[in-house]
Amino acid sequence: MYYVPDQPGTNRVSLNRYVNAGLTDHADGMSPVANYTLEEVLGYPWTQASLPGLTSLSEGFDSSTGDYALMFPSENLPGYSASSLGVYGYPRFGNSSEVLLSLSGGGVTVESNAVAGGVTWRWYWNGVQFENHFGYGGEIQAAFYFGTSSALNPNEAGDGYFPAGISAGNGSPVVRFENQGNT
Repeated sequence: MYYVPDQPGTNRVSLNRYVNAGLTDHADGMSPVANYTLEEVLGYPWTQASLPGLTSLSEGFDSSTGDYALMFPSENLPGYSASSLGVYGYPRFGNSSEVLLSLSGGGVTVESNAVAGGVTWRWYWNGVQFENHFGYGGEIQAAFYFGTSSALNPNEAGDGYFPAGISAGNGSPVVRFENQGNT
């Protein structure tokens, strides 16, 4: 649902998954709800929206069934009331393979995909396609990363071979995704 660090750090707390006594429901948070026990640590989200692109993690609750659900940003589940967990991460896109932002002018149409790190997903000029998104990493893009390890690759919109299925590709977080006028 969200990208969060897998290690503790400054201004981060443990996000835990809890399970009820019947092992039929899970709840996520920093402390257990009544009749739930710790099952595992999910990650270490930020305690503040201190970095660009971070969004609040939300947990939904259905009072008629007693079910909890970690929810995508802006998700509305019938019967669930969403509330903030008070921690932050970078949003993911679930089973969506495309969340497109399009811009056209002068015979050129450019589509960017938020799921794949905001890359230029398609580029057409007078009906001819110039950009192919056959696999993450082959698109036109700009990227940055935090850290100095050579294992960190700022040059890909994610990882995986997209046509192999949505589970084979993992996009990169997006800090900002918008058109302003004709740019």
